[in-house]
Amino acid sequence: MDTHRELDELYEELTSRGAEVVQEPVLMEADWGVWKDFAIKDPDNYVIAFGSGKRN
Repeated sequence: MDTHRELDELYEELTSRGAEVVQEPVLMEADWGVWKDFAIKDPDNYVIAFGSGKRN
């Protein structure tokens, strides 16, 4: 399963529906692999982050 691809699909779906982006998708490398995440703001002004990781 390619979780980064699925995360990108979720980002596209949410932004196409008008989600307010707080943080664009960002890749971060760690010793164990690569992490990718983004954050949006919901209608009640809560920030919700979504992320995925891939082990080396």
